[in-house]
Amino acid sequence: MPIYNVEQYIERALLSALNQTYQNLEILIVDDLGHDNSMNIVYQLKHTHPRGNCIRIITHKKNLGLGGTRNTAIESAQGKYLYFMDSDDAIVPDCIETLYNIISQEKVDFVAAGINQIDENENSLKITNYPNITRKGKLCMAQYFYEEKNDIWVTTWNKLYNLSFLREFHIHFLEHVYHEDIVMHAMLALNTRSFTLTSQTTYLYNCKREDSITNMEQGYTLKHLNDLTIVFSEIRRLIQADNNLSKHLQKEINLYYLFEIYHRYLPAMYSNIKRVDLIKGLARLSQNCLPPILETRLTFKSIKRFLFLKLPFNIQYLIKSHKYKKSRA
Repeated sequence: MPIYNVEQYIERALLSALNQTYQNLEILIVDDLGHDNSMNIVYQLKHTHPRGNCIRIITHKKNLGLGGTRNTAIESAQGKYLYFMDSDDAIVPDCIETLYNIISQEKVDFVAAGINQIDENENSLKITNYPNITRKGKLCMAQYFYEEKNDIWVTTWNKLYNLSFLREFHIHFLEHVYHEDIVMHAMLALNTRSFTLTSQTTYLYNCKREDSITNMEQGYTLKHLNDLTIVFSEIRRLIQADNNLSKHLQKEINLYYLFEIYHRYLPAMYSNIKRVDLIKGLARLSQNCLPPILETRLTFKSIKRFLFLKLPFNIQYLIKSHKYKKSRA
């Protein structure tokens, strides 16, 4: 669990981890040197909770960002399996027990479960579940996700990973880069030899934080846009270095991440970024994106996937952003 300026949410998140039905846990807290009261709350729970001794705290010498905290977890975890959760979310009481039973029985590289999107008052807004399936074989996730067009959330959290798998294939995160989860998702897809999806819901995703629109309006910067270029360049490098990929699969992967990056770029067009910076960011991104666009033949299926999965979110965001701006005017 990464800790950086989350004092409003950390107690609830950490208690949900401490109160798991599965007993043999190490809760790895990575302090990324925030400047609020978050770590004091962590230390208080460590000293007062009956299971506080299972908390292990690692403090960075300098801020490494979200990607850096997750790399620290991969390097430092002592168990057989590793589960990521964000410090402003929560997990259901039997989350780890449910996923552990599945992964130990199926003997897969990772298992992923459903997500309950909640608001600030923990009211359920939307539940996203997977079908109950297990796939095995080289590039099984890449084929399932890119070719067959089935969904596996890009998010790093709510998956229980075999730690030896992550280390064997050097799956890691870019440090000090926004959208770092996209690159990790690509690494996961290209290296996974087996995975299981379960229809059970284990994660409570706080998608309606009161400051979420404010963060997008005020916090979306030129760095976000430049980092998209870094992310796409890294994904292109991974694709070109993998000799196991067919040309067809390479094209499908290119298409998916082009749409994913566009989906993340669009909110910036309605943010407070200066238009000249917005154009510069788009120009840099286009230098990387245009070659694979020209190489790739768009298909009806790929366009439909984008329209149904990505476009509604962007339209919803733009409407909410407009209301937010009007309310502040």
